[in-house]
Parts: sequence; C-alpha cells; structure tokens
Amino acid sequence: MVTSTERGPSPRGHRSLPHAGHLCVEAWAPTREECIAEAVMAMVGSFAGLPAGAVGVTRECTVSASDSGGLLAAALERVIYRMTPQASFLWASP
Repeated sequence: MVTSTERGPSPRGHRSLPHAGHLCVEAWAPTREECIAEAVMAMVGSFAGLPAGAVGVTRECTVSASDSGGLLAAALERVIYRMTPQASFLWASP
C-alpha cells in the first residue's frame, strides 16, 4: 500500500487537497474497492496523525449503494461509526 502526495507511478495512493473549511482528498487505485480503501485511509489520516508505514487494525464490513459515490459515503460513515468510543465498546466482543 503506497501513499503518495503526487499522482505518479504508484498504482494506488491518496493525497489531501487544499479546500477552505472542509476535508478534500483525492484517491486512486486500479479497482473501485481499492480506491475507496485509499479514500478511507486519507480521511482517517487527516485526523489520526498516522506515521508513514503505520500498521493498523483491519476490519471488514459490507456496505452497499446504487453508485460509487453512495458506496464511498457508506464506507466512510461505517468507519466513523466504528471509531466512536461507544461503537468500539460494541465491537469489542470476547
């Protein structure tokens, strides 16, 4: 998984784009699913301060939508929900 600040030879990555008052990211990858994963990493990286090469926890979930924009929104919503303290408690099953 390569995170790049410049769109170049890397087949997948993401970068933040300047935008007043909002978070704006650009993500790219060979498949729609990989591109959504890059967008999620960009969103989390915008506030989590993850160092390059950081290893995290992988959690899988199923999201559905009628189009790519809806699928991205559903994935981001799921990640935000899972990051709340209450949701962490709910997902921490023995």
